[in-house]
Amino acid sequence: MHSHFNAIFLFSFMQIIEVRESKKRILDEENIIQIIQNIKERQEKKDGVRVCEIIEDNKISFIGKFDPLITEKIKIFKYKLFNTTKDFEHFSAIKMPCKRYEKYFDDILSEDPCLMSSLIHFYKILYYQNSNVMSYFNITKTILVCGPPGTGKSTLSRAVFQRLSVRLSKETFLVELNAAKLFSKFYGDTTANLLKILNGIMQLSKDKVVFVSIDEIETLFINRSVVLEKNEPLEGVRIVNSLLLFLDNLKDLENIFVIFTSNFYSHLDPAFVDRCDAVLMMSLPNEKIIYSILRKIFITMMKKSLMIFENITKYEDPNPNIKSVCSLFKNKSPRAIKKMIFSVMPTCKTTVNYICDQLKCNLN
Repeated sequence: MHSHFNAIFLFSFMQIIEVRESKKRILDEENIIQIIQNIKERQEKKDGVRVCEIIEDNKISFIGKFDPLITEKIKIFKYKLFNTTKDFEHFSAIKMPCKRYEKYFDDILSEDPCLMSSLIHFYKILYYQNSNVMSYFNITKTILVCGPPGTGKSTLSRAVFQRLSVRLSKETFLVELNAAKLFSKFYGDTTANLLKILNGIMQLSKDKVVFVSIDEIETLFINRSVVLEKNEPLEGVRIVNSLLLFLDNLKDLENIFVIFTSNFYSHLDPAFVDRCDAVLMMSLPNEKIIYSILRKIFITMMKKSLMIFENITKYEDPNPNIKSVCSLFKNKSPRAIKKMIFSVMPTCKTTVNYICDQLKCNLN
């Protein structure tokens, strides 16, 4: 049985501040505490300074949960955002960090352990790659994220790669593939076409960092024993064998990082699952996360003057009207929840109570 990934590791990372490219070429160390404390105001002024996460004592924490006395351990990353897609012979790649993915990290709630686990795993790889010891650990730099549709698996992979790209000095690209579309488009010749894409990715990685996100991977990595038992065409078996060879090669290719996503963990070939460094399970949101989703949407609407302002407390001291709605969203994905909220939004300025009442009417 493949064990799930543990987000805690036995060594410490330095503290991290991310700095978007700005007119300030150097940030004085003595100003770092002030930068962190005033980050929201600085973001509004668009001066290019941005804090994403602080890593301390083996855990990722967010603003307000760290000791400002340890600023001497902070490392500053300066970066700019791109809005470019480059076409290669067999695939297209997005230049990273990507402007349209910049808010993806903030769209994922900090309570999600899959986000933290993915980030820490890749940070750990970067840390140890510099010591040339990765060959001892059989690491393929791959993560498998599974869960029901609409839980944010694709958003998570983009957010993780966006954050990772900030920390790298090499030119970085993201290749996004949908396994189901590959299979349906090239059926009967899927293996040959897939190998062309994978070989192209390996070529690109010789002097660049390549992130690869493959959705609906169960289409390609289907359990081979099931295929053989049903006497189905052997194309599926050949695809799996080719992809397994690609994963084995990743151990020696330090510039390729991969996240696979799947809605059907039980359909995957065991040999594929075993080669992934980590298997992360995204579940449907609990009441606390549902409350956080609603709260975040309402606050955003207020900032855009689409909703009358009121103070919305956090889940620990919840708004009773919002909390009463949360139980009605049980067994709903974040995607479905957001669509339901939009369906009751009026075409005029509204209130939290109105939206909650409309949701209750629709869901009861």
